[in-house]
Amino acid sequence: MKSRKFRKSSRLIFRIIGLTLSVVVLGFILMKSPEIIQSVKQFITPSVLPPGRWQAKTHTTHLFCGHAQIIRDDSKTADFFKEAGANHGKNPNFEVRTNEHLIIYRVKKNDWCNSCRRNRFLGIQGENVAVLRGTPLQPGPVQEIININAGILPDSERNDLIRGIPFANEREKLEVLEGLSGLISD
Repeated sequence: MKSRKFRKSSRLIFRIIGLTLSVVVLGFILMKSPEIIQSVKQFITPSVLPPGRWQAKTHTTHLFCGHAQIIRDDSKTADFFKEAGANHGKNPNFEVRTNEHLIIYRVKKNDWCNSCRRNRFLGIQGENVAVLRGTPLQPGPVQEIININAGILPDSERNDLIRGIPFANEREKLEVLEGLSGLISD
């Protein structure tokens, strides 16, 4: 009698161990394959968009500065996107990808991003002070090289230039440059 109970309990233990190992192995396989995880997510989670609505993501790359911008819009209908895609279909800098209720526009524009269009700051390019587009946190290309050697500036000013010194207008830029020039001639 005891041996029969022992066999039943040992079979149950082996089944539990086998099931646990299967779950662990399946978990490792899923972690190694993001495509499978994405498929499972799409299967399990229902769409949060109302019927007939699509989500759009516009990935814009600004070719003058190289910065990218992503805009998301959940309020459009499928007809809106089909029409927009047809209108831009002949543009080589425009690409549309669709996936269920998601449309991704990839656009390349021959212009500056908003940050580079509006902002400038003083920084260092090579050994010289330079005017750069954008912000110190998201610098754009060099707009102008100033003939001031940053290597001979005091450490505090050089560190400020490394971090970036934003300016609002041409007058403010000239005031900072005059101050830097005065430090060199002293």
